Amino acid sequence: MNARQVRSTMLALCLVVPLLVSCSTGSVAADDRAALETLFRDAWPADQPGGAVLIKKGDEVVLRAGHGLADVEMGVAITPDMVFRVGSVTKQFTAALIMQLVEEGKVAIDAPITDYLPDYDTHDATVTVEHLLTHTSGIPSYTGLPDFFDQVRADRTPEEMVDLWEELELEFAPGTDWRYNNSGYFLLGMIIEAVTGQSYQEALQERIFTPLGMTSSYYGEHDRIIPKRVEGYAGGSDGYVNAPYLSMTQPYAAGSMLSTVDDLAVWQQALEAGKVVSAESLEVMWRAHRLPDGDNTDYGYGFQIGEHAGHQIVRHGGGINGFAAQLTTVPDQDIVVAVLTNHTGAEVSPTRLAALATARLLGESIPTEEVEIAADKLDDYVGVYRIDEETTRAVNQRDGKLLTLRTGNETWSTAVAGGEDLFFYPTGTNYFTFERDAEGKVVAMLMHDFAATPERAVLTDEPVPEAAETVDVAVEAMERLVGDYQLMPEFVLSIFIEDGALLSRGTGQDAIPLLAESELEWIAPQVGARLIFTPDADGAVTSVTLRQGGQEIVGPRVDQ
Repeated sequence: MNARQVRSTMLALCLVVPLLVSCSTGSVAADDRAALETLFRDAWPADQPGGAVLIKKGDEVVLRAGHGLADVEMGVAITPDMVFRVGSVTKQFTAALIMQLVEEGKVAIDAPITDYLPDYDTHDATVTVEHLLTHTSGIPSYTGLPDFFDQVRADRTPEEMVDLWEELELEFAPGTDWRYNNSGYFLLGMIIEAVTGQSYQEALQERIFTPLGMTSSYYGEHDRIIPKRVEGYAGGSDGYVNAPYLSMTQPYAAGSMLSTVDDLAVWQQALEAGKVVSAESLEVMWRAHRLPDGDNTDYGYGFQIGEHAGHQIVRHGGGINGFAAQLTTVPDQDIVVAVLTNHTGAEVSPTRLAALATARLLGESIPTEEVEIAADKLDDYVGVYRIDEETTRAVNQRDGKLLTLRTGNETWSTAVAGGEDLFFYPTGTNYFTFERDAEGKVVAMLMHDFAATPERAVLTDEPVPEAAETVDVAVEAMERLVGDYQLMPEFVLSIFIEDGALLSRGTGQDAIPLLAESELEWIAPQVGARLIFTPDADGAVTSVTLRQGGQEIVGPRVDQ
């Protein structure tokens, strides 16, 4: 599986409180403002966990709002100045600290990490600082270890955490592949400590938070009193539940931070103003890393790097028990979009909300409105489209919908029409268009995703595979599947029933309907995934196995 396939796998009371702080006219049109207000108000109902959003264009505040509940038990509404966990958004702060040390001559990007962590076992391979920054080290990510969830409540020192994976062999030769890796950013935190003589928390505070005036940003701690800290929630069989406990010693430099939408905007604008690192360092951080074979990883140093409507998009998401986040900037338009939620199963994910908002401001929206297309017209698109020598995307049709199946995926994904030769997946940000020749015959398809390089595939005469048949399952049989499953520390999959149908909702993602192939084996057509539920001897379901994009992840049930 190539790096792009891995990324596609790996890859958010009583009254609504829209606290807008700017009513002035500016460069953003009134109808765009109104559309954005509606987008976020609809996403976060007043009687559920919700979120906060800040959208800025230069000094102009386009939208600053809080909706939903900060504390469900107390009925406290969210305001936009409240503090959320931000998960992996932390990584860009860790990367910036490293670049500060590079500028000071204390760290070298191309130096082996053993120059700073001499006792770390790299298994006779040369792992550099840049390998850690770009997720190309090959070191196993500790959050993907089979028994990791058995110990997530334990407070551990960094050295004790390293013991979890250090003896494991590398997954690939350093620099030759890309795989999102929390171990790498954990080790970067240890390098910061080794070089500065400070704890990671102290370095973060003294080098970034204090100089920038980020007074509502913190290193995560459970016992500290943090003003305006919101509670985190997950979905459960009986509705919302408090998020499972996770010792904050474990995410560390890979995901431990708490912040507000205001502070995150301060951070982004300070970066661009040269107040954190030099312009030269920032250019390197915001440059997508390429592998030796030329494959673009769409990732720099702590940031995802892409393009939309001709503009560079710099962003990163975060997901951690009870919380999801997305921070996006468009440098040449001076746009910042910060979205934070306190529910890992929010109906619409922060990633989708931020993408829709950014695209709206750039004047090239992501399709969201379904239109009807005659069933016989769908036959024009059926076929197998080749992406490269190893990868195809098959297209079929059923019940007036298009089905797509990419090599390596477990099942067909369902797309709906957004216009002539335009289709989109309702819960994501990706969509595809078809190309026709001079005679009007479909010859190729182009897959688009927000801030990602479009992927072109050419129609072939290869046979189209048939889509598997699904079966009906009684609601009573579905009920034993309902619950929360911990697939990763930053990712909980909630299974629930709505209107007699089974749905799944992952941390920071939208709800996705499931179809049954049997009582214990279900498919998610919109994302090409398969879920296999495993019962114990008494018939109680205790875990789920997720298969998607050639990968398999087992998650124990955590809501029991």
